[in-house]
Order: sequence, then structure tokens, then C-alpha cells
Amino acid sequence: MIQKTISGFRVTTGFNVKDALHKTPHNGIDLALPENTPLYSIGKGVVESVVNYGKENIGKGVIVKLDSGERVIYGHINDAAVKAGDVVKSGDLLAYSGNTGRSTGPHLHFTVKENGEAVDPSSVIEKAVEQHSESWWSNNPFTRAKESIDSTAQSIGEFNSKLDSIGEWLKYWLNPVNLGNEIWSGLDVLITSPDTAFFLIGATIIGGWLMMLGAKWPKKYLFWGWIIYWVLRGAVFV
Repeated sequence: MIQKTISGFRVTTGFNVKDALHKTPHNGIDLALPENTPLYSIGKGVVESVVNYGKENIGKGVIVKLDSGERVIYGHINDAAVKAGDVVKSGDLLAYSGNTGRSTGPHLHFTVKENGEAVDPSSVIEKAVEQHSESWWSNNPFTRAKESIDSTAQSIGEFNSKLDSIGEWLKYWLNPVNLGNEIWSGLDVLITSPDTAFFLIGATIIGGWLMMLGAKWPKKYLFWGWIIYWVLRGAVFV
């Protein structure tokens, strides 16, 4: 049996109905609405597209892909309140009803498709024209305040975690024993590296050339460089 009214609005064409205007089974429900009646999402999902077929078909419309897999079509609207890609939840405002496209009067054409096939939307169309309590709860000031507090608490927790990490880092590096071990470990790598010896040999050769050209300062630096190198190297091998 076809519902005659839904949420106080008259059903002008039911689901799967054939009549003078619909030569093939109607794939949704047509609901007579005053123009600019707010239309709401029936579930959580993403706005797949906002269409405009001009004077044909549903005219202007919004198509939502629900997380549960269904595609929901709102047709003959005047204006969309969303754009393609917007994430919506149950009760979010999507559009305002109108009289666009192939229409004989202001109404909403409402279709739900599962796996590409239209199904009877009579059990959910009420949500499309009523901003149901689920949406009020998710959008009321108390819930928004709680979400804000939770978000702030999470940010504080993350900040405290970073402070703890910095504290552990400072605690380690300000410990003289740890600092000494790290310095010694660095010197160990530096002194035992063949690159260090090659550097000193190269510096000695260049310094020798400079002294042959009359420079005196390389002698002091090369002498103490080799002394320090062998002292540290000896300490490392002890």
C-alpha cells in the first residue's frame, strides 16, 4: 500500500508506480514540498556530485554515496548547500527543495539505489525532510563543546608526550657519564677511522711543501697534530 503522506507531506508518486507521467516503474518517491524546504542527509557519507540537467530529468540534484554503500538522489532542488566531495553525516543540510527539471510542481524526487538498483525508500525518506534528533545531538552546542574539550585534551596529551621526550633527552645528555661516553665513542670512531690518518698525511704533505716555500707555521701545527693523534689513538687501543 502506498503511503499518502510522509511527515505531513503528500506523496504524489510512490515507488514502482506507473502512470501517465511515468511510463516505466517510478524508481523513487515524489513528495510534494513547498519550495526551499530544507533537505537532509539520511546517513553518513560523501557528496558524490551536485548535478544540473536543466529542464530535463531531475533538474538540479544532489547525489550522496553513503558509507553503507547506497547512493541517495535528491532531485528537483532549487539550491545545494553542499559540493562534491563534502563529507556529511546523518541530519546534515544538503539542499533546498524546488521545482527544477521535468516537474509539474514543487516536489522532491527521492531515490535510493543499492548495487545500482533502485529500492523502496519509504523507510528512510522521512529522514530527508526532518532534521532528526541524531543530527541535533551531533550538532548541539553541548556536544560541540565536548568535542572541543576532547580535542584540546588530546592536543595537551600529545604536547606533554613531546615534553617527556625532550626531558628524557636532556636528562641523558646532561648526565656527565653519558656525555663522556658519547664523546669518547665519537673520538673512538674519529681516531680509528682511516680517513683521519689520510687527512693528516695529506696535511703533512701540503705542510711540507709550504715549509719548502718558506712558511714556518705548518711545522708547529703538524707536530702537535700528530702528537695528539697518536696520544688519542694510543688511549683508544689501551
